[in-house]
Amino acid sequence: MFSVHFASCCLVSHTSLPVPFRHVSIIASFTIENQHVQSNVGNIKLRGILTNYGYALPDPSKRNRSSIWFTAGTIEPADGDEESLKEWKQIFGSQKVSSLQGISNKARYIASKILLGAVSEPMDESGTVGFYLKRPIGGHGYAYCDVVYMDDDIRVMRGHSGSVYVFKRVEIND
Repeated sequence: MFSVHFASCCLVSHTSLPVPFRHVSIIASFTIENQHVQSNVGNIKLRGILTNYGYALPDPSKRNRSSIWFTAGTIEPADGDEESLKEWKQIFGSQKVSSLQGISNKARYIASKILLGAVSEPMDESGTVGFYLKRPIGGHGYAYCDVVYMDDDIRVMRGHSGSVYVFKRVEIND
């Protein structure tokens, strides 16, 4: 049995397009642990990075709310050592339904393909797997962030599931 722990998360807002349309990236680091499988370094612990891409628009029903639609993403290993990469590729490298264990995992995989139009790309040499959704998920009333506080340097937002995000503006020197 695997357990997944999300350690940190960050939301990046790209404003290259005219406001109010924004591209967004949500980046989360995570650890997968399997206490029942031993490797030569002890219990297997894989660290990874999940990035979700999407866009945000102002919600027409609430002034301080942005609705978010998710469109694509990547999942990649956070550790570059040979042993971790080998374990990572064994877990995430197979895209065949027959390789999934348990009827519920197979059903979830098939449902994501049919209902969401999820299409995964082949894993590259570094272990990164990309995916995109033929039909974006989220939107008004389903996935959103409310601005709780904002000034010239700091923005505090609360997500639809209660998560709180605090952002500080940083200077980028080109």
